[in-house]
Amino acid sequence: MRRRGGAGFVNAAYAALVRVAGTLKPRGFLASFETDLVVHDRACCERHPKLCFVWLVYGCGTHWMPFAERGARETRETVNTVRAIGANFDPLMAWFVWDGVALIAHPSLESVCEFLERAE
Repeated sequence: MRRRGGAGFVNAAYAALVRVAGTLKPRGFLASFETDLVVHDRACCERHPKLCFVWLVYGCGTHWMPFAERGARETRETVNTVRAIGANFDPLMAWFVWDGVALIAHPSLESVCEFLERAE
């Protein structure tokens, strides 16, 4: 794994997303829109290597939502976005938080929101 950007660059956050996605695909996650992971999520991880983020995986793709190093107002906006997505999306959802070191699985939407509210 290289440490600098460019061809072949993979940072720790993206490597963790790929590992987890590999375990979720056989269970029906990422059945379509795999470019969410391999294009969009990768680009977000590479452009913002120091940001913490919420990562939602569901049957039709992923959502990558930053929350740290942005201030309390932006974190509150992320909480609102997470709640809206959780209320209106596919029931097949897996929630994770990248805390800057590890990708942490959360058992529910409420667990993610509680984590974010503590991070404010």
